[in-house]
Amino acid sequence: MTLVAEAPLQLDSRRLRLREFEPADRHALVAMHRDPRVRDALLDDWPLDRHVVAAQFIERLHEMRRQEPGLGIWCAERVDRTADDRTLYRFAGWFSLMRMPGRDGAVELGCRLLPETWGSGLVLDGGELLLDHALHRLALPELWAVCHPAQRSVPYCLHALGFDDEGHAPYEGLAARWFRLPMTRWRTWRGRPRRERVRAAVAAQYALCNARATRS
Repeated sequence: MTLVAEAPLQLDSRRLRLREFEPADRHALVAMHRDPRVRDALLDDWPLDRHVVAAQFIERLHEMRRQEPGLGIWCAERVDRTADDRTLYRFAGWFSLMRMPGRDGAVELGCRLLPETWGSGLVLDGGELLLDHALHRLALPELWAVCHPAQRSVPYCLHALGFDDEGHAPYEGLAARWFRLPMTRWRTWRGRPRRERVRAAVAAQYALCNARATRS
């Protein structure tokens, strides 16, 4: 896969905009990482609650985009419309497509959102945007995702996006739960209504919990 460096990528849905991070986003990044609810769910230890680290992080993202066109971390903004039909963009967190450490060629889907967006379905909006990007633009054969083993909502979201549960294994030395999605599946799974996909995700999680209870 060879891509030519180009203008910053922006992806849009009705409720969400994904765009390149800018220096002015540093304050929002720091505020998000100072929320203990966000920090409790992290698998990495970047001190992004510090302004100098957040500024360096954004600089590195621009260099990463030049080195890995089509991959990166995008600033996620919630799209709100006012009564007089103006459009407002509010910082919501980030979504990412990144090379996985220790796995040659593997790419992982990730996100980190403000707690006030949890349960709103924005995670599915962003996931769908990046999965479409990975399928149609990057032609990736598969994607991976990992989450903290204690997470309960993330597995539901990943199942709703078509990912299979690959079980538990270390991620950069930390305990993690792994998921995999062949992009051939996303091509067909994408055509199903979201409500139907969410119901299938709930059923998959319920079956998994029952299987674990039976084994114990």
